[in-house]
Amino acid sequence: MWTEGFRDRFHGIVSPLLFNGLVLLASALHATIHQASASDKQMWHKPTPVPTVVVTITTDSSSNFACSPQTLSITPGTIVIWRNSTSTPHTVTGNAFGSGTISPGGSFSFKFTQAGTFAYHCMFHPYRVASIVVK
Repeated sequence: MWTEGFRDRFHGIVSPLLFNGLVLLASALHATIHQASASDKQMWHKPTPVPTVVVTITTDSSSNFACSPQTLSITPGTIVIWRNSTSTPHTVTGNAFGSGTISPGGSFSFKFTQAGTFAYHCMFHPYRVASIVVK
């Protein structure tokens, strides 16, 4: 065994008691590392992904700006991303959240954590109204 050769070579430098203590410590560390890596496989799991939904700010068939979908039902914890697919700036403005200006091609996201109905509109185009239902 490697420990015997090591002990023979360094007997005069390292006392047998100290050497045996170091061997025990190394064995304990080795066992702890292997035990931890086995239990890590059970304890550590991939986090549950956060649900994400996209609402597209678009132009409808009447050439009016609209959100698609206009009404969206989600569960608490869902992140809603609004994407502006038009060539005009828009906002997503509600009582619980506000995007500021969303430039053409830009986006805004908000995580809904509480149940309720959240109406919103565009500050530039007040007729563009929609809602998020969280339940």
